[in-house]
Amino acid sequence: MPEGMNPEELIARYCDLNAVFQAVYHKKYAAASAEIKRAMQQITAEQTEQEDRELLANCFLVVLQYDVFYRLLDAIGCELTESYDDRAAMRADYECWKRGDTPGDTAWLTKPHSAVKIRLFKAIDALSLSVSDFDEIPQEDILIPKLQKKTYGNFEMVTIADAIITDDGGLAADPDPSGKDYTLTDADGVRYHLHNVRKTRVPGGLRLAGGTHFTADGWIEGYTGRQTREIEFDLLRENGTVSYVFSYGTDDAEAEPDPRFAAYEAWVAQRIENRRRHRDAFLAEFTGAQPEKS
Repeated sequence: MPEGMNPEELIARYCDLNAVFQAVYHKKYAAASAEIKRAMQQITAEQTEQEDRELLANCFLVVLQYDVFYRLLDAIGCELTESYDDRAAMRADYECWKRGDTPGDTAWLTKPHSAVKIRLFKAIDALSLSVSDFDEIPQEDILIPKLQKKTYGNFEMVTIADAIITDDGGLAADPDPSGKDYTLTDADGVRYHLHNVRKTRVPGGLRLAGGTHFTADGWIEGYTGRQTREIEFDLLRENGTVSYVFSYGTDDAEAEPDPRFAAYEAWVAQRIENRRRHRDAFLAEFTGAQPEKS
């Protein structure tokens, strides 16, 4: 399998994605499905390893959703609204349409006319997507971890940029925190244990506008294990407000599950399972294999 290619580049080797878009845009749904079928037949003919077939099938579905379907939304001048209840209403309207009824006037779309909804549902079917693919927003009462991960070769860096620090233990008010220990608490109740704080240079020699770069030894409840590691953090001051950005090398093997994020982890696990089953069913259409049953 080629390395260093994004999903769109990978699938473009097999499928004329612009032709698929033009077909659904002009409501030629059979033509869109035919191009997808042709591409999948080529993929399954060329790729004999099941792992490679699964990878490409997953990439294909991702591209059909985020590059083709969202391009269609943009072309007809509307957007999906961003809430858990709205996406649930989208699923309900889709099921209503599949039963042969007319979708209601629920506003999960910025142009909530039934004709526009039906057009989008026909596109979803033509693109071999599932309406559950759009369950990207968890319930409002689910606590979401603030971390983001990026991989650099064999190294994975974790950044926490959105946590709202409610108590920094006096760190921001200390004119010289060097060598001292602090425990910070954020709005989610997560505690950041920082020991032997020292001022350091921003990695790469860059200058940090409006802030100061520090390094400390410590750990973060719910995000890291309790083993002390190096944590870098930026203390940013802007217009009288103070914010923090934390970063550290990941060590998931050492991390302990945090009950605060259990509902979110369960939601993620279910979403992954749903997408895996959709991928397997999509692939089975072209290989004759039977997807696993729940």
